[in-house]
Amino acid sequence: MLGENKAKARLGGGSTVVGCMMMFVHPQVVEHLGRAGLDWVLFDGEHGPVSPESIEIGVLAAEHVGVTPLARVPVNRPEVILRFMDTGIAGVLVPHVDTADDARRAVAAVKYHPLGERGLAGARASGYGAMSQPEFVEYSNAQTMVLAMIESVAAVENIEAIAEVEGIDVLNVGTSDLSQSMGRPGKKDDPELVDMIRRVLQVGEATGKAVAVGGVPSTEWERWRREGTRWFGTSVAELLLSGGRRTVAAVREG
Repeated sequence: MLGENKAKARLGGGSTVVGCMMMFVHPQVVEHLGRAGLDWVLFDGEHGPVSPESIEIGVLAAEHVGVTPLARVPVNRPEVILRFMDTGIAGVLVPHVDTADDARRAVAAVKYHPLGERGLAGARASGYGAMSQPEFVEYSNAQTMVLAMIESVAAVENIEAIAEVEGIDVLNVGTSDLSQSMGRPGKKDDPELVDMIRRVLQVGEATGKAVAVGGVPSTEWERWRREGTRWFGTSVAELLLSGGRRTVAAVREG
């Protein structure tokens, strides 16, 4: 059942928010992440082999340890987003939001009337009907969030209009696809790409929208935090690789 979105509350209070992306669903890993103190966990339904059915298990684990469950959906389509939202996740990361119309479609798929057009049913998100529909609609609209992937040159060019869309909470710069859109795949230190990230940050500050810089290693977090980023994410892969490498190096060198 959809719970209090603690990550959204922290963000609204001006705090830094930290979470982790998973390309698979494993409840014990979710519990570990929650007990480590992370604010959110995001199940990747675009690049990972996960589905609404498997995500529902992850949501149960997230609720158990008080971490906010989110999901990256594969496409910006209402019938797809609906199935993810009905599992009880607190929000979606929507890929390829290139225009204000794309942003409005994403919000409409996540929110109920009067903010959107999401299909209403007694699914798990509402406790299978434990909450009355009017009560759940109001609660869900307040707790859910929409994160827009800014991952193309076109999206950066339209960033002012995208950021003005009501219901968009986070502008998530996807540096991998953005570098590819520029014709320079993987070159994330390219000065033009860095300038694009800064433009998104400036617009986010002007419109009151949080900005995340994705696809960069943890060594870059301090840099982007100084420039105004408040939504940070890592991945299970990075945590395992970085932590594993440090341990192996320490043992071997010791």
